[in-house]
Amino acid sequence: MVAVDLGKTSSKLGLWRADTPGEPSARPDVVRQAVGVPGIAFPGGLDAAESAIISLYQEVRQHIQRPWALTVGAAGSMDDPAAAQRLARRLFDILPADDVAVCGDSVTAHAGALRAQPGVVLSMGTGSVAVGVKEDGTMIRVDGWGPWLGDEGSGGWIGLAGLRAAMAAFDGRAPATTLERAAKEFYGELVDLPRLLAEDGGPVQNAARFAGSVSRAADDGDLAAVEIIERAARALATTVLTAAAQVQNGSNPVAVAITGGLRELGAVLLDPVMEHLANADLTIEVHPPAGNSLDGARILTHRHDTPFEPVVHRQTRSTDR
Repeated sequence: MVAVDLGKTSSKLGLWRADTPGEPSARPDVVRQAVGVPGIAFPGGLDAAESAIISLYQEVRQHIQRPWALTVGAAGSMDDPAAAQRLARRLFDILPADDVAVCGDSVTAHAGALRAQPGVVLSMGTGSVAVGVKEDGTMIRVDGWGPWLGDEGSGGWIGLAGLRAAMAAFDGRAPATTLERAAKEFYGELVDLPRLLAEDGGPVQNAARFAGSVSRAADDGDLAAVEIIERAARALATTVLTAAAQVQNGSNPVAVAITGGLRELGAVLLDPVMEHLANADLTIEVHPPAGNSLDGARILTHRHDTPFEPVVHRQTRSTDR
């Protein structure tokens, strides 16, 4: 089978030649990576997603043996289910796969991190969203509303906040910050920054690349950066706790896992997130992710009985389904 994690920052494909569903920890035999694409809910996002998936498929097609299945976790699928269904149909018509499924990348993240069991998974990358599953199988979502309405604490949010602080210092509207120098080193002349952010990928994706610079400045004690990271940590913890409050069943602890590329910022962000979670009134248990989004896509390929099935868009040539 083939799984694709199609995010806004990066994309990854995993291929299992001889897939055994009963081996949840089996690693892919072939892995390929590429740049991310805009979410499929954005203008042009559907075409970009199709092109990216076809390109990844072309890289591994010689390794595929039929029959085979393709499951895609694509950013934006939960915002625009009709687009997710169209993507599934397009891929089904173009590729020689026997089964195609498309769902949100936050869904595959949950399925991989908690094996589709009850609990909350925070996905933090260019955007941020928490997906929760209750004991009765009900699925809930908190945030993930995009850069203009939410995604608080995400890579895009941190990057934009850092660049705003840099420009305020550049103008003299705010105290000096090392973020000004960092932004100039990263992007070039700051007077060109509005134009540069609007180039390929768009402002949020381009700004998300600056999140690492903000975290390093915070680690070095820059006051503006420290404040940004603290606000991000508080926002991310709030997203988790809001979801956990809806998932909690009596006094039972809520399982929580944290996934996504923003984990690479390390302790400077994760430590304050964990501190906020530890100080909450709710009883939660934070677990290392059992697997990643590719693992989640693999699970959803073989299982049609998870709480996520209503948001998985399938096309199949099988006659027994």
